[in-house]
Amino acid sequence: MGADMKSSFALQVNGRAYTSQYLGNLESYESQESFRTTLDHLLNMLRAQPERIVVDAHPNYFSSVLGRQLAQQWNIPVEQVQHHKAHAYAVLTENKKLQTALPTLCVVWDGTGYGEDNQSWGGEFFLYDEQHLERLTHFKYFPSWQGDLMAHQPRLAALFLCKDFLETTNLKDHFSEKEWLFYSKLIQSNATHHTSSVGRLFDGVAALLNLCNHNSFEGEASMLLETLASTGHCKEHYKVTWCENTIDQKEVIKQIVSDIHNGISKSEIAFKFHVYLADVILEVAKKYKVQQVALSGGVFQNALLVDIIHEKMNSPYKIFCQHELSPNDENIAVGQLAFVEFDRKKEKQAELLIMNLN
Repeated sequence: MGADMKSSFALQVNGRAYTSQYLGNLESYESQESFRTTLDHLLNMLRAQPERIVVDAHPNYFSSVLGRQLAQQWNIPVEQVQHHKAHAYAVLTENKKLQTALPTLCVVWDGTGYGEDNQSWGGEFFLYDEQHLERLTHFKYFPSWQGDLMAHQPRLAALFLCKDFLETTNLKDHFSEKEWLFYSKLIQSNATHHTSSVGRLFDGVAALLNLCNHNSFEGEASMLLETLASTGHCKEHYKVTWCENTIDQKEVIKQIVSDIHNGISKSEIAFKFHVYLADVILEVAKKYKVQQVALSGGVFQNALLVDIIHEKMNSPYKIFCQHELSPNDENIAVGQLAFVEFDRKKEKQAELLIMNLN
């Protein structure tokens, strides 16, 4: 059933997988009706009656709710797959790596996805080894107050990323006096919700560079930062730091704030930030001794970032991206199918093994 933003669904019928066209954001009633109509049309055209339905783990996605309703209506099982694991399985599937003998580092970076610990994931590293996917590490969690508002206001991402050293930033200028009074108190409260999102990290850096405080369309701040970075260069790199077993992005934010104070050009800072992200992937690959790396998630629509990763991680590393499928949430449905189908095959193999042993 896919995700809710950049939605699409996928059907596996007679050994073939069929994906729908892009069906948009499922927040609107019109998009929801289009989703239902397109699903009915393709099922009728293929003369297919589903035997099971797979949904995202987010309990409130329209696609997940509809999937559970249809499963109940048709009296068939429903399974759920965590959002970022679906991304990982999508890129593995497209590159025919589901049965690879070599360990593969799956890097999944996007704006948000419902995590298995009830937090918002989006800066994830998975290890795929011996046909098993395990979360290795991630960017350190930071507070995610105000829900989806942060995705619309990059200045909020910057605020929460800089909460421990606000006095060194110019963020107060991004808010009215009344807003600043409210938010400066809010960030001192104990947050119940956190995020590891690289999408929000992009937003925060864009706001610090005064490129965008309010997104007028999804991803605007990230696109402005990529465009600026494409005109920059750098000799020095931002240092990759760890906090226990997570990537500590607070340190790179401190370095960026210092560069702003020291008059380093915005284009150089933006480029250094892109290089830093590539360095993070290289650092994780080295730490876990993995030479195959697969990239998925909306962040990897950033062509400059992908080019830098390819440039930095040449031999002995092999980088796998998505070409037929979009790296954004349009690939979720295919990843869901791959996860469940491959899991079923492993179950059948295990059953055969048990039968043979008996």
